Amino acid sequence: MYNDRQWRPARIGQPNPCRLCECHGHAKRCRFDPVRYAQTNYTSGGVCEDCEHNTIGPRCEFCKDLFYKDNSLPITDPQVCKRKSN
Repeated sequence: MYNDRQWRPARIGQPNPCRLCECHGHAKRCRFDPVRYAQTNYTSGGVCEDCEHNTIGPRCEFCKDLFYKDNSLPITDPQVCKRKSN
């Protein structure tokens, strides 16, 4: 899960620590994407994989089709995405 920025060796004065991907607790894996890193002005390149709890998006921050975000719950809640009713 520590793939939010590109790996490179540390140097004196430049530790380059690995940084945790922000998947809001809805994924167990992420990968580094250089295109996303460039799009975010080199601040975040992590892309969450296999989002759970009916979430999608690079950070599992959106709800899947036919689901809506329950604004009374934090984005980290496993029940944040509720099924839309007809």
